[in-house]
Amino acid sequence: MYRGERVAVYTGTRNLYKWMVAAVKSMLMHTDVDKIYLFIEDDEFPYELPSQVITRNVSNQKYFPADGPNMRSRFTYMALIRAALCKEFPELDRILSLDVDTIVVEDIGDIWDLELGDEYYFSAVPEPHRVKQEGYLYTNVGVTLFNLKKLRDGKADEVINAINTVERLYVDQDILNELCHDNILPMPAEYNGSNFTYFGSKPKIVHYAAMRYWGDVELVQKYLNTPWNDIEKYRKRNGMPSLEMKPDEERIAEIAKLYIHKFGKIDGIKDWEYDFLTGKQTRIQNKPSYREVTIDESESGKRNGKPESEGEIRKPILDQPV
Repeated sequence: MYRGERVAVYTGTRNLYKWMVAAVKSMLMHTDVDKIYLFIEDDEFPYELPSQVITRNVSNQKYFPADGPNMRSRFTYMALIRAALCKEFPELDRILSLDVDTIVVEDIGDIWDLELGDEYYFSAVPEPHRVKQEGYLYTNVGVTLFNLKKLRDGKADEVINAINTVERLYVDQDILNELCHDNILPMPAEYNGSNFTYFGSKPKIVHYAAMRYWGDVELVQKYLNTPWNDIEKYRKRNGMPSLEMKPDEERIAEIAKLYIHKFGKIDGIKDWEYDFLTGKQTRIQNKPSYREVTIDESESGKRNGKPESEGEIRKPILDQPV
C-alpha cells in the first residue's frame, strides 16, 4: 500500500475553469484525497473551492515554447504539461493526473496503491485499437498515475524534448507511449471508461474523451450543480474528513481582485475575452462597460466600485445553477 500523500492534478485553460470544478467535486464526493492541484492560467480562480484544492498559475511555463511543432490551437501547453509533472512536483514520488472531462463516480482511493515500484514510468488504461495498430502497449493518458521518482531518471527530459521536436497527432499521449511502452503498467479498465478504452462493466471514472459538448451531459451537470455542503454531508456519511471551505469574505475579496484584473484592465488573449460565469469565450468588439473595482483591504474585501450595468458583482460559485 502506498503510504505517501495522495495527490491529484487537473489542468485547464480559462474556458475550462467551470468544468474543472465539476470534475473536482466528483473526486471529493467519492474519494479521500490529500490534495488536488489545478494548473490554471491566472493567479486567481473565480469559483469557490475548499482549501484542499490548490490552484497554480503555470502560464509562465518554460517547457514548451510557443513556436513548438505541437503547439497548435488544440494542444496548448496545458495539455502537454503533464509530461513535466516530475519537475513541477519535486517533493512527490507519484501523482494522479486526470483530464478535466473526467467524472469520478465511485471511490478510487486504491488507484494510488498500484504497484509502480522502480520499473514503471506510469500506469494507464490501454486503448485496444491502438495496441493492435502500434504493436506495443498504448494507453490513454487521460487518467494516469505517474511514477515521478522514476521519471526523474532522464525519461521526462526525453519526452519533453520529443514533444518540442516531433509533431504527433495526440502529442504527449503518443510520445509517452512510444518512449515508455516497455515500462508502462496497464491500469484496470474501470479507472478510465471512455470510447477509446474497454471497461466491460460500470467504470469508476467516466471519461468523455473526444466528445463534443460533454459539459452538457447530465452526469457532468449533476456534479456541477451539487452544492459543496451536500458533498460535505456525503463525505461525513462515508467517514471522510471534513472539507475546509474558505471564509466568504476572503473569497469575495479574491473574486473582486479577479474582476480588477479581467475587466478593470483588459488583459485578454489577443482579441478574445472569457466569461467566467458561462465558461464561454467571445470576441471583443468594444471595451466592456465595466468600471474598475477597487478593494479596501481593511473592510475584508468590500468593493468601492461596481459594474455599471449591474447592481452587484455576481459571485460565480457553482452551488447554484449557472
